[in-house]
Amino acid sequence: MLKSVVRANVIRGVFHDAVDQDNLLLKNHTSGKWVAIKGSYGGVDGCMYSPLTEGTSGTPNPDHNRNIQNGFRWAKRLCAKICSYSWPQGLRGTSLCKRATDCSVDLTVLGSLMTIQNAGGPVVRMSWGRTKGPCKGSMIVTPFTKNTDKLKEYENKPALNSAPSLTGIDDPQQYRTAFAKWGFDPTDQVALMGAHSFGHIEVCAGGLNGIEKGPFCYRKEYVNVTMADGSAWRKPHNNWGDGGLWDRTPTKFDNDYFKLFEDETFEHKDDCCGKIKKGYCHRGGTMVTITKRDATGRGVKGKRIPNGPCSVSWCRSDRKGRTHMKSTKVWEQVNPQWPGFGKARKHGTQRRMIRLAADWALLADPVLKAKVKQFANDEPAFFAAFAVAWEKVINKTHSPLSLCIGGEASDADIDQAYKILQCQDKHRKCPKAKCWKKNWARRCPRKCQRCPDQQP
Repeated sequence: MLKSVVRANVIRGVFHDAVDQDNLLLKNHTSGKWVAIKGSYGGVDGCMYSPLTEGTSGTPNPDHNRNIQNGFRWAKRLCAKICSYSWPQGLRGTSLCKRATDCSVDLTVLGSLMTIQNAGGPVVRMSWGRTKGPCKGSMIVTPFTKNTDKLKEYENKPALNSAPSLTGIDDPQQYRTAFAKWGFDPTDQVALMGAHSFGHIEVCAGGLNGIEKGPFCYRKEYVNVTMADGSAWRKPHNNWGDGGLWDRTPTKFDNDYFKLFEDETFEHKDDCCGKIKKGYCHRGGTMVTITKRDATGRGVKGKRIPNGPCSVSWCRSDRKGRTHMKSTKVWEQVNPQWPGFGKARKHGTQRRMIRLAADWALLADPVLKAKVKQFANDEPAFFAAFAVAWEKVINKTHSPLSLCIGGEASDADIDQAYKILQCQDKHRKCPKAKCWKKNWARRCPRKCQRCPDQQP
């Protein structure tokens, strides 16, 4: 079972933290334009910024980092524990513990590596020495809010420069351009997108609520899918749950993400889940393929898809501008006991597969698509490429890094730090757990005072 402290949003958060390196804009209130901030700064420093709603204009979009921050509170708590603990050799005074804020940045990176490794992914080399950036209070400079007055204040804060649109599925080149600007080659880009193999799209995340709705093929003769556990495809019921999955093994870091769309083509982005409504793909009505678009990119003509959802594997929904592709043939039953899936009790456990614009963009470029195909059939190759790419991510910083934390810390000290990081409560009922019961003491070691840093 994965540790509750390390979840998929840790991976997402570290990546979002990294890409602001020398890549921020600040609004000139005289000209009204956003201009680049010069100099060397940013990278993995515990400060996250949001892109502008119009690319290089507009206002910072708080949805970009939504649902990330809550996943990092543990880093501050653990740094306080680790740096105050009386080690035999002593970590106090080493580079890790000079400042608690700096420690939390390194611990966040360590958490991402543990997340990947504990979920079955590759081992990535850890480096130490990152320092906290200039953001104060919240690590997310533009935290999510619907308050219009608060949103206006974001114009006084820095924003990411030219981050790709999360729903710009008709412009796949923007993703290759962005990854190249950030220092990642095509192999890196595909491997990093493969991190979607682990985790899921949270219920109501980013306005994507209702993604479970839409057509699905229930006729077995049209479905030839083997589930991730090797069993034959089984017919789902009609109790779809909100939220979505990237692949059939959401608690495992593997290559199933690539397997599910290795044989697709980019052009299938025009297969609508329903009718064309106001130029966009609706999720209701007769399924059509858009055959003609106007100068603005809106669909003006479509052709009916024979056999509807049974003759395609993915279909497109543009509901409320939240463009995504959803599977018409593959689903998975999630377990509410899995870390991060507790909302399934309320919103339903039956989830369909989803692809966002950045995922589907991998099919547009022949070089990227070839890597999708390779990684779908060669998991070790995917792991090797991901380890290289993720090390590039975590090393995006202007702080000098080293492979050890300095001072007199021994290998035993580091092992102890890992044990503390891993020793976390695993069940939602831990706050009320009765520790004299062995089962709850095992599930809730921190609450029950059984972690290494809590021992006398």
